[in-house]
Amino acid sequence: ASVSTVFSDDFETDKGWGYGAAGDDATTGQWVRVDPVGTGAQPENDHTAAGTMCAVTGQGSSGGSLGEADIDGGTTTLVSPLLNLAGADEAYFSAWIAYSNDAGSNPNTEVFPIQVSNNNGSTWVTMENVSASTSGWVFKSWRLNDFVTLTATMRVRFRGQDLAAN
Repeated sequence: ASVSTVFSDDFETDKGWGYGAAGDDATTGQWVRVDPVGTGAQPENDHTAAGTMCAVTGQGSSGGSLGEADIDGGTTTLVSPLLNLAGADEAYFSAWIAYSNDAGSNPNTEVFPIQVSNNNGSTWVTMENVSASTSGWVFKSWRLNDFVTLTATMRVRFRGQDLAAN
């Protein structure tokens, strides 16, 4: 058997991710591609050994408070470029994520949906609702066939949200 990589991204160059989507309403903490400023809720560095860039929700200032650039008042979405998986027998989507949900005035009340679409984003299926905070970067992987039929118009999205009271 052979394995091939269809898409790989270390975020050092812009490969076409969508930072925001129709319906996003977060007032702060929108997704951005940056060299992250570390806080009590966010790692100082990206996961890769050689690079510095990654996607984060909000970029506060060095020494700023936890709530300076966190997600407030709604949802912000990070959407992958179009992935052509037509003809593949099976496919996996893997990512390193860091998630904080245990700080602030209303801890442990949110979820971080990670979703897949096989029709260019017309509909979405949730692969995982991350709710527990991580202590740094953790590796996640999902077998896409477990959620949708593979097509030429696949996308994955990450939805950061603040839907509870702050």
